[in-house]
Amino acid sequence: MPGMARSNSCGCWLGGREHPAPQAFCAHLRGCVWRVVAYLNTEPRIPVAALDADVLKRRVGNIEPVPGTRDSNALIVDTGDHRRQLWVKPQYSSYRSAWERLHVHIPADMEVDHVFNRARAQVLGFGYVRLLLCVKHVNQAHGAFIEQRQTAVASRVLHLHPRDELLFASNWTIAKMANVAIDRKQPMYDQPAALAWLYENQLI
Repeated sequence: MPGMARSNSCGCWLGGREHPAPQAFCAHLRGCVWRVVAYLNTEPRIPVAALDADVLKRRVGNIEPVPGTRDSNALIVDTGDHRRQLWVKPQYSSYRSAWERLHVHIPADMEVDHVFNRARAQVLGFGYVRLLLCVKHVNQAHGAFIEQRQTAVASRVLHLHPRDELLFASNWTIAKMANVAIDRKQPMYDQPAALAWLYENQLI
């Protein structure tokens, strides 16, 4: 992507195109310049939740159902660059099976994650959320910290802000997508390095 640095603030290359190494990436970040995460990210705009399938088709990419699934519970979204994204209804309980139908394998140290917390998505009325693989302890750290808090207040603040039909990743979300744990003890991370890793591994 034009203007996007392909290395982190230490000048080191991150990850591999075919074989992401999130654990090595997280270890590397410990020596980088870290940033407090406390505001919404505006660039790049990474879609993570959509009001319905029509919004996905109009604003993200062409859609088709995941083979073997019913009722549009799981959709393949083709953004036009041959990288197929998997989106599911937040209440769909067989999302792991949908992932395996599309990507075959789930590594033992990772789990299929709703990039945007599915409980919060249901409170806010979003019909689809994107799935990605996430290192287990990273996913648990985000779930127990920021996602739990955001879900708890979602219904109380819904009337304060009009709901957009397409929601984009916040700084917290970008950290989780890059397998960087954020919790009470460490609410900081190197976002440029995280974005570089996501680009390099063709996840965004």
